[in-house]
Amino acid sequence: HRRSSNGLNMSSANKLLQAASGGAGDKIYVEDVFSTDVYTGTGSTLNIVNGIDNSGEGGLVWVKRRDGSTSHTVYDTARGVAKYLIPNSSDAEGPIHGVTAFNNNGYTLGTYASASSQEWVGWNWRKQAGSFDVQTYTGNGSHGHLINHDLGCIPGMIIIKRTDTGEDWMIYHIAMDASNPEQYSMKFSTAARTSGFMYDGSGHTGPTATQVNLSSAGQVNENGGTFVMYLFAAGTDSDSQIFGDDSDEAIIKCGSFTTDSSAV
Repeated sequence: HRRSSNGLNMSSANKLLQAASGGAGDKIYVEDVFSTDVYTGTGSTLNIVNGIDNSGEGGLVWVKRRDGSTSHTVYDTARGVAKYLIPNSSDAEGPIHGVTAFNNNGYTLGTYASASSQEWVGWNWRKQAGSFDVQTYTGNGSHGHLINHDLGCIPGMIIIKRTDTGEDWMIYHIAMDASNPEQYSMKFSTAARTSGFMYDGSGHTGPTATQVNLSSAGQVNENGGTFVMYLFAAGTDSDSQIFGDDSDEAIIKCGSFTTDSSAV
């Protein structure tokens, strides 16, 4: 991390967030917590050195072959190495030689994600208050199941996948509805938004800076089921604006847009 001379221009809340991520007064830049890495497979183990501390802080790696039609695969430190999920599939978690190690300066790829002469891309998010978090949990099947998280700000997008059996990916997005986004969800598919997944009745609240309130829906809260949750900041509140030279900038945004008939 690059060091700052003082933290006098930061709010107390932001100082606490930064203290939790490496010491009060640290300046944090996007390259400290996110990297896009393009590489050519070698047919053997390959180290991606990008400066991201995955082993110490935790994180997510998303891998896709660029010159072929293989599936996307994602790996995270909460579930452990060589355990993949496929964003374009409802399949359960499975073992594969994709990411075989999370390192303090990147990650190591196995033969699946480093096939000889193939072109690949990897996206790497490090856990960081104000930007990204990953959590695992066990469902209880009950309305209002609260899941604690370490994002430290209002989530802009939440992605949930059941890992012990086949189930759709479920997505919450702050821009899905202007008034009550927690009442709607989408999937990694062509389907339109639907109601439910986070909301199922009176007293139900949207996600906060510390917790996600789940419905009883089986896709996200089946009793005894195991799940992984990826949380991304919205970038609109002060608790996510803690980056850059003056520790007052956001490095992530969540929004929406409207197309017209000429959109392609």
